[in-house]
Amino acid sequence: MSHVVEDKSKPYLTPLIKRIRAHILTSGTSMREISAKAGIPEKRFYRLMDGTSMMSADEVELLCNIEGLELDPKEIFLAKNS
Repeated sequence: MSHVVEDKSKPYLTPLIKRIRAHILTSGTSMREISAKAGIPEKRFYRLMDGTSMMSADEVELLCNIEGLELDPKEIFLAKNS
């Protein structure tokens, strides 16, 4: 039987955050640039992306509204495979 170990230092690294991170990385835009465009302080943004802070719905909306990033809320929230 396999045992899954939870990383308690990153309690908010959810499938949602993983999908957002993957999308940002494939966009070729730097995390710093995304943070600035979203208006999320850089340190907070990095904590969100590494799973040490919980992301609010408002922050997801800010990311989805970045022109050129093409984050679709339906794609992010309704993904079947995490």
